[in-house]
Amino acid sequence: MDPGLNAAVSAAMRGEIVVAKTAEEVLYPLIGKIACSVLQKLGGIKNYILVPLQVDKEVVGGVIITSAREEVSEEELKMVKIFAQAASHAIQNANLHTLTQEAKEALWESEDRYRDLVEHSHDLICTHDLEGQILSVNQGVLKILGYDQGDILNKNIRNIFSASGPGRV
Repeated sequence: MDPGLNAAVSAAMRGEIVVAKTAEEVLYPLIGKIACSVLQKLGGIKNYILVPLQVDKEVVGGVIITSAREEVSEEELKMVKIFAQAASHAIQNANLHTLTQEAKEALWESEDRYRDLVEHSHDLICTHDLEGQILSVNQGVLKILGYDQGDILNKNIRNIFSASGPGRV
């Protein structure tokens, strides 16, 4: 824990919901004392509830809820906890979405590099199924063996590399 944090913020960083009577108890040193004083004077706030937001047991943020009531009930704290869990799940889902998008982009880039490598290679590169039917070929195959793309696709690779093929390999 950061030694510069006060007890309430330190407790929130451990995942605890904190109820305090002053803004300074839950906000300082995150915001300055003058700003805490201004907030305290606004709207007759009697309680500040600091709610940690956790993703995978790590505090990733927090929410400050204010109350004009003298006391905060256990029922209100339960509702706040449910809200925090829902907000934490939303953050986790957003993080997962971001990671998924980054992984998709990395895959697309990898596919583009692979495709570029295969298409521009002077070597013979082809794909075929388990029976030997040719599914794709690069320009090197067409150039070296003398086939047109339409003539070679779906042919059996064993027939292409026999003595009867145009390139007679």
